[in-house]
Amino acid sequence: MNEKYENIEKWLNYQESPWAKMSYELTEHVLRKHIKGSHLSVLDIGGGNGQESLWLAKEGANVTILDISQNMLNDAHKKYEENGLEDNILTSKVDLSKGFNLNKKYDIIFIHNLFSYLDNVDQLLQQAHYHLATNGILSIMHINRYSEIFPPMIFENDLDKAYEKIDAKRTKIDLFEDTEVYRYIADEMIKKLEKYNFDKIEKYGIMSMCHLIKDNEIKFDKEYYEKLKKLELRLMQEYPYYEIARFNQIIARKKLVEINVS
Repeated sequence: MNEKYENIEKWLNYQESPWAKMSYELTEHVLRKHIKGSHLSVLDIGGGNGQESLWLAKEGANVTILDISQNMLNDAHKKYEENGLEDNILTSKVDLSKGFNLNKKYDIIFIHNLFSYLDNVDQLLQQAHYHLATNGILSIMHINRYSEIFPPMIFENDLDKAYEKIDAKRTKIDLFEDTEVYRYIADEMIKKLEKYNFDKIEKYGIMSMCHLIKDNEIKFDKEYYEKLKKLELRLMQEYPYYEIARFNQIIARKKLVEINVS
């Protein structure tokens, strides 16, 4: 089952696309609003090849990446070494469906686009709370279920398929061999965060418009890309646009209450 995550070619190709670049830049923009200080400790849970935490390492952070794919982690080391950051990265191959315990606290924890692949969301949120330093920041990102209705309607003109997407909480993606994944909405995640003693919660829409533009080629045009990015930045906290964004990013802080890790 886990061998499919060792085939990372499609993922690497995706990361080269302007829509992937857009999501990384928007996510970084959100994090910069909340992160203060330097030489921070970062735990990237399900962090793959470290693309989303690389900018923090460039600014002096020490990054620990957990992932199930050894090929992803090997690529992370390669990426960091190419940037002269080999001393800023630690990695560990971990089956996160079984949880983890590092016996260490971190200033920042990422859980980006991981919950779609796992059944143990509650366990990981409890463990994230345990591993987060006092006043530390948790950043969650997930594909937004409300965005699922648009692609079949806009790109395929398939209204029946769009209708089926309204209540569907699982779907398939082909990045890792046609994997079936879960879809969430931000409010479901926020309720879980509140349950497990996080507060100061803020939600953002990541790519409210980009995923609705049928012409992918135009997104490679630099001028168009910058105009689209400007629009996305304007809409990320503007209702109702963040409700239909392709991704939701949620920022939360740790309440000063310790809970047991199961």
